[in-house]
Amino acid sequence: MSLPLGIEAESYVQAGYVGGRDATAFADGQIRLSREIVRAGRTAVRAGAGAWAGAQSGAARVDVGPTVAALVPVGPGFARIAVDWRQRVAGDAEPGSGPVLTLSAGF
Repeated sequence: MSLPLGIEAESYVQAGYVGGRDATAFADGQIRLSREIVRAGRTAVRAGAGAWAGAQSGAARVDVGPTVAALVPVGPGFARIAVDWRQRVAGDAEPGSGPVLTLSAGF
């Protein structure tokens, strides 16, 4: 979603159920606000802030922090390489606060 000042908002929410010996329902989600800071052809680097949350039986957390991501063309789609700092602000799920590297692709 495009916002004023060139800011883009993106989010997801998912929920489900994991079976097995420790079966449990779960839910997690993210919202990220970012702005393009560098572009070279179809490759872009974006920077901003995000919030992440997740919960399942016996564990939950909410994190906030800065994010930087490179969007790199791969065929007709894009790959994303993101580096975030996730500062735990609520909950007790491990690990503690720290850096996160995420690789993803879209089409």
